[in-house]
Amino acid sequence: MRYIAQAPGKVILVGEHFVVHGGYAIAASIAEGVRAEARKLPGNQIRIISEDLGVTAEIPNQIPRELSPLVQCVSTIIDRCKYSGGLELRLKSMIPPSAGLGSSAATAVSGVAATSFALGRRLNSVEIVELAMISERAVHGNPSGIDVYASTYGGIMLFRKGPKVVRKFIKPGKPLQLIVAYDKGGRQTSKLISRVDDFRRSGQSLFSALLTANDVMVKKVTNLIKLGRIADVGAYLNFYQAILSNMNLSSPDIDSLVESSLTGGALGAKLTGAGGQGSLIALSPDNKFKKIGKRLSKISERVIEVTLPAPGVRVWMEKT
Repeated sequence: MRYIAQAPGKVILVGEHFVVHGGYAIAASIAEGVRAEARKLPGNQIRIISEDLGVTAEIPNQIPRELSPLVQCVSTIIDRCKYSGGLELRLKSMIPPSAGLGSSAATAVSGVAATSFALGRRLNSVEIVELAMISERAVHGNPSGIDVYASTYGGIMLFRKGPKVVRKFIKPGKPLQLIVAYDKGGRQTSKLISRVDDFRRSGQSLFSALLTANDVMVKKVTNLIKLGRIADVGAYLNFYQAILSNMNLSSPDIDSLVESSLTGGALGAKLTGAGGQGSLIALSPDNKFKKIGKRLSKISERVIEVTLPAPGVRVWMEKT
């Protein structure tokens, strides 16, 4: 029997980086994500295979650096379940790594859900988040947790980290159509978070003022999404791109994608996630969805057309 979990990636509509410092943000899951398949093996070998990275971990003897965060999650589950047999966990991603689309979170969420299911324990969402955050902290250092929550729960979500996490679903007045354009990637989220820390330390009063302004604007965008005022949402996306660019988080390639999106008729466009080389989101009116996607496909490595909202992690069984 194979135990399968599929966890979505995510985009951040507004509020990235501010959310790391206690501000609000809006995240949304996308249909593309990571699929994990777990099955029990004879003997006691524990094996994790990443098809995309082309690496295999054999616990405890051979643990590639790329899989070390996930190994921590899987080992914790095995210990809690008091399992002493063999297990194989195989991962296949539909989204690129280091692209601002929540690949590491979707990997952790799907891996946790599939492994626990195979070992006879169907975790609830709170437990999935707790275990997946072990991996996220190992990968990113000081993550807000927004990626893990989006991948676990799905939908469009107002989020703020803290001792008591704020997590409120936003029901859109009409679906949001986004084009996600991926450009190279390869940046480290932890380094970009550190770059924002440097910006904050260089002007603490300004950053505090921006944090307050962010919370006001995120709440405005929340209401606009509920009302279905998509053009107004796009206006806020453009403003956030200017802010993030001023904080040295954009790149010439992302700036070029923004310009091309707006020239092609997008309502708004901005980087999503940590920034640097990564991904852009362009909010499209109904009649220009395909046109903008085709335009961006000519100048980016990959384009994904998504309609929000999308569901969170799903688990099921299949006979081998």
